[in-house]
Amino acid sequence: MAGGEQERTDFQAPFALSMMICDAVHIDPGTGKAFILGCFGSIGAERFPAMHPHMAVFAEITDCRGKTPFQVRVVDVDEQCEPIAEMITDVEMPDPLAIGMLMVQLAGMVFPAPGEYRVQLFSGDAPLMERRLLLMLLPGSSKDEPSDDRNSGEGD
Repeated sequence: MAGGEQERTDFQAPFALSMMICDAVHIDPGTGKAFILGCFGSIGAERFPAMHPHMAVFAEITDCRGKTPFQVRVVDVDEQCEPIAEMITDVEMPDPLAIGMLMVQLAGMVFPAPGEYRVQLFSGDAPLMERRLLLMLLPGSSKDEPSDDRNSGEGD
C-alpha cells in the first residue's frame, strides 16, 4: 500500500452477551423489542432418530464493526458427525458499542440418538458462545424407530 500504510488483516471477533434456544422470536414493530417464545434446553422424543421440526436461536451481540458474519451450528457433543444444522448470516451494525440482535431459524433437524448436543455461535472462525441441548428418550418409548418429534422442551 502507498505511503507506508498497512492493510488490516486482523479480525476482532464480536462479543456475544447472551444466546437462547427457543421456539420463536417476535420483534415488536413499534418498539423493536424482542419477545422470546418457548425457551428450552432439552427435547424429548418417543424414538430415535428424532426429527425436530423447527427452533430459533436468539443472541445479543456487540463489538461488531460494520457487516459482520455469523454462523450458528447444532452439533453432537464430540463433533464426530456432520452438523445437525447450520445457518450463516450477516449482521450490519455501524457502531461497535451498539448491542444488536441475531435471530436464526433452524428447521428439519434430525437427531440420530439421545444424548448431549451443542448449539454454537461463531463469527468467522472465532467461537463466541455455545449452549447445551439435551435429547432425551421419553419414558416408555422405543429408541430404535424414527420419530417425528413436535414436543420441544419436554423433560425440562
